[in-house]
Amino acid sequence: MEDRSKKIPLLLIKNPIKLKPAHQIFSSSSFTCLIISCGAATWLSWIPYEEDAQGNRVPTIVFNGQAVLFHIFAASLMFGFSASFCALFSHHNRPKVFRFSEWCSVLFLIIAAAVLLFSAF
Repeated sequence: MEDRSKKIPLLLIKNPIKLKPAHQIFSSSSFTCLIISCGAATWLSWIPYEEDAQGNRVPTIVFNGQAVLFHIFAASLMFGFSASFCALFSHHNRPKVFRFSEWCSVLFLIIAAAVLLFSAF
């Protein structure tokens, strides 16, 4: 009988996981997007709100009377947060998912910044 414990299939060794160092992960754009979206969500919880005619809560500082723009801003913040969180968790074993999620998180935060600037001016 031959000893099978010494034979290792090549499929198991073909794609070893290459981990990035911590300083590369925290300097990536997905980590920056995560911090920005968390900060903006915290900022939204501290500002005063008022209700419009339809009963929607709208911040009085920037989005005064513009409920649709506020909802677009909040949704883009949530999508940006989700995409950056997905990118941070998938960078080890799924590089295509990491790049796509990182791209989406940057895109959604650009949309949020554009809506914020549009409503301010």
